[in-house]
Amino acid sequence: MPDELTKLYKEARIVKSQAGTGSLINGLKLNKKIISIPRLTKYGEVVDDHQVEILDEFYKINYILS
Repeated sequence: MPDELTKLYKEARIVKSQAGTGSLINGLKLNKKIISIPRLTKYGEVVDDHQVEILDEFYKINYILS
């Protein structure tokens, strides 16, 4: 994670981000509360709904609340 982004994550009380693996893991490593919204194919944002799947898996292992 670039230094500037790391600084922002550390300073944040809550992190809002897309549901990309890197964004989620960076926040979790720093024990931040995360509000995460997956990018969706129906809006042409991604080619598949893998971010929905990522959030589902993180929920199953109790890393996030749904």
